[in-house]
Amino acid sequence: MSVRRLMSLHRSAAAVGGALLLAALTVSGTAAGPAQHPGAAPAAPAAAAASPSVAAPGVAATGRYIDAGAVFQIDVTYACPSKSTGSLSVEAHQNLGDGFVANGWGYARANPTCNGKKHTVRIPVVPTGERGFTRGAAYTITEFISCPPKTQVCDPVPTERTIAIR
Repeated sequence: MSVRRLMSLHRSAAAVGGALLLAALTVSGTAAGPAQHPGAAPAAPAAAAASPSVAAPGVAATGRYIDAGAVFQIDVTYACPSKSTGSLSVEAHQNLGDGFVANGWGYARANPTCNGKKHTVRIPVVPTGERGFTRGAAYTITEFISCPPKTQVCDPVPTERTIAIR
């Protein structure tokens, strides 16, 4: 598949992902608090406090620039309680130094493995605007959302980090 086609598909997925994020924020009522599955009974404070915590995702210090241009890959380490479900995404911004900023987004293509152990997944980050990424520093926001099976409350855990694209 060509890089141009891959970028087009990824932009479409990013638009859908943005709509889903907006829907999730509308359901939960806040971007800061945990999102609740639609139709679920409100979680009791004790149940929410008893749910196992999710560690913040670990983001590699460097991303690998793809020679086809504009895209980079980053390794992300995560862990989540057994039988949980979740999702993992990366948002990136890079000052191109000429008055432009490259913005992009990527997500784990497969559902995260949740078994209480650490796992590493490589996530491609594709630009969502007119300008692509270049070698150099980029600011990333990586978010792992874990949904334990019994509480029906999803816990978003973000990590912010400046990385080097090489």
